[in-house]
Amino acid sequence: MHNGTLRDHIHAGSVNEKSLDWLARLQIAEDSAKEEDLTHVSSVARGTVGYLDPEYYANQQLTEKSDVYSFGVVLLELLSGKKPVSTEDFGAEMNIVHWARALIRKGDVMSIVDPVLIGNVKIESIWRIAEVAIQSVEQHAVSRPRMQEIILAIQEASKIEKGTHGSQKLRPGSSKAQSSRKTLLESFLEIESQSPDLSNGCLVPAAR
Repeated sequence: MHNGTLRDHIHAGSVNEKSLDWLARLQIAEDSAKEEDLTHVSSVARGTVGYLDPEYYANQQLTEKSDVYSFGVVLLELLSGKKPVSTEDFGAEMNIVHWARALIRKGDVMSIVDPVLIGNVKIESIWRIAEVAIQSVEQHAVSRPRMQEIILAIQEASKIEKGTHGSQKLRPGSSKAQSSRKTLLESFLEIESQSPDLSNGCLVPAAR
């Protein structure tokens, strides 16, 4: 994905390095999703812990929906600024997917968002990406969106962010005011939580 541009900027090694702002992250995500050949995502998934479609362990096949899963992980990176697998951030028994799923289930988007973005992004824009990201990393491929649907969600988030009204900025404590958005995901997450969690080689059952 663009020679690691997103990763280089989001996972900056120094606090003095400039992180990408929200609109820049959305633009990179949209550009990546629009590329006709997403095999580069699958290639990353084959050799990188944290991006691999859990269903791969059952059927040993990577599909278009495997690309969707891997891209969903990238969207979670975009939101949080965290790496897919990090014992420092998630401990030894979780990854970014399990961590984000548990927080979104509670309606706590604030705890997911990269601290450098707080105060500079609109709540609805963040939620739009959080929703499509969690849907993209659903355990079962059939429940994941198509790449075109992800592109539309990213475009919607960009429009919201660029708008002059209609959504307040995300600030400390403001995610609780958005707890009603939790209901939009409750059915999806409840169904997912009742499904067996497929190992990706380094994870244990998802957080409940």
